[in-house]
Amino acid sequence: MNDIKIFKIKKSFYFNDIQYNIDVYRHFYKKYNNTYKELFISLTEIANILEAEINIKNNVINLVGKNVGEIIFFYTNRKNIRIKHEIFHKKEDLPPTIFTENSLYYTNGKYLISLYTLSHLINGSILENIRKITLYTFNYDRKDLPLTLNDYYTFLDNMLDEKIKEKIKKSSEGKLITDYHRTLGLWIRNKWFFINNIRIHNIFQKNGIWHQDDMSHTILNGYRYYLQGKNKTLKELRD
Repeated sequence: MNDIKIFKIKKSFYFNDIQYNIDVYRHFYKKYNNTYKELFISLTEIANILEAEINIKNNVINLVGKNVGEIIFFYTNRKNIRIKHEIFHKKEDLPPTIFTENSLYYTNGKYLISLYTLSHLINGSILENIRKITLYTFNYDRKDLPLTLNDYYTFLDNMLDEKIKEKIKKSSEGKLITDYHRTLGLWIRNKWFFINNIRIHNIFQKNGIWHQDDMSHTILNGYRYYLQGKNKTLKELRD
């Protein structure tokens, strides 16, 4: 396979919590003196799962379906396995996106697409553990994520040490933003709100809280009150 290192890994693949008998690959590559690794999957097999039609003609690959919108791959050649390409997502509610490398490969007679690229294109998310890899679509109702404010507070209670909890408890709202917006607040946003947690998004949006940064701050501020023995509703935290 020349200079490209792609290995099949021993992990099960799930799509929206349903298992499929599909091989998953790990790709290692170097860029700017750093080593990166990505997950890859057969483009044809994942297209079938997504109920998308795939058409390959000359140097253009079209992927079209209700779950993906229209994705177009352009490439110049398959020399050394790598395909230089651009990917445009034409789904109306997402802006055009361009990927220029390390997203698509051709090897052993099949196209392999980066799962991270694919999850971005369908506005989904990926969960990986020691046994399996799961690709979620944006509108799938995930049961592994917290739903209520108390669910979040319980999780933070179990995760944080007593010194940090005491510091949060004694903080003002302004101090909370200064000390935790780019640390714990960023973790909350990326862990719980930058993925397809459709249930909790709906709950926040019904209470007039729309942006992920505002959602993560609301969790932190509510947790501060929780540690003080006060339970605030989302409406109270918003106001």
